[in-house]
Amino acid sequence: MRLISTTTADVIAEGGCASYPEKSDEAPTYDELLGNGASRLKAELAKAAQFCTREFLTKYPGS
Repeated sequence: MRLISTTTADVIAEGGCASYPEKSDEAPTYDELLGNGASRLKAELAKAAQFCTREFLTKYPGS
């Protein structure tokens, strides 16, 4: 992630993040992830994005 100033286009903060799903016997199959318009995949990606956003804000408070 990068936080970029809209005034100067300078990078104010930058960091990486990795979000891994919990290992479970009930993990979705490939077909389950892509079924129904890939709704399960989209939900998992949204959870990862929320996790990484929280991590970023924790590392760079007030960003």
